[in-house]
Amino acid sequence: MKSTLTLSAALLLSAILVAPEIAAAAGEENPTPPAGQSKSNKDTQSKKKKDKSSSAEDFLNGYHAAYKLIYDKSDYEGGIAALHALGYDDNADVATLLGYASRKGYTLLDGRLFLPELWFGEAYADKRKATEMPTTLSFQTKPEIALELLRQALARGSVRARWLAADALYGNSPAFRDGVAALSLYYFTAISCDTLIWRRQVALLVPSYSGKGRKPSRVRLKTPSNAPYRVDELAKRLPKSAWKRTTIKEGSKVHVS
Repeated sequence: MKSTLTLSAALLLSAILVAPEIAAAAGEENPTPPAGQSKSNKDTQSKKKKDKSSSAEDFLNGYHAAYKLIYDKSDYEGGIAALHALGYDDNADVATLLGYASRKGYTLLDGRLFLPELWFGEAYADKRKATEMPTTLSFQTKPEIALELLRQALARGSVRARWLAADALYGNSPAFRDGVAALSLYYFTAISCDTLIWRRQVALLVPSYSGKGRKPSRVRLKTPSNAPYRVDELAKRLPKSAWKRTTIKEGSKVHVS
């Protein structure tokens, strides 16, 4: 049996290595505020405790909101701006990593640093020069980087695989899923609950040109009444007999299924 080529959630959640002062806290549920963030005026002991508690709470709320933008909304620039507002530098690094798993074990195959689009603008010319960033680099989204890493890994011929797994950041990209399928791999990806799908294959077409205005180029439904379903709504309609519990991986305490 072929092994499994895996872009796992643990790897593809875009592991963040942030500025030194919060590098250790990047994955913590309740990190410690940076130095000076929780200090208050030393007028009275009671006021100090009150200010410290309020400041710590504000920090945690801002911290979690910033990483929610990065992880849940894929808004890297917005998340870094929110961290910067908390008093941090904007030097956060996000990596896309490709892993491999089989019955004999698992390993990391490849990875690449993700650079936000703003790094390729004129405003970041000095930073590109200071970091000796190759001039041949161009902006790529994380799904585009992942697909390129996958193609390169398969082209080397050093691994065999039947299917690929990825989290919703990648699963929400139709181009990524189509690219995986084009490599003759099955894929198992998470998708957002509001994703629109059809239960059956639908007929598509490009409308014929009427001779007036701009010539149609976008593919549309042949039968407009074939409305799609939200995937979470469709899941609620399925009977219990349609579901099968499957173990995805062994967690530190329990199986993930």
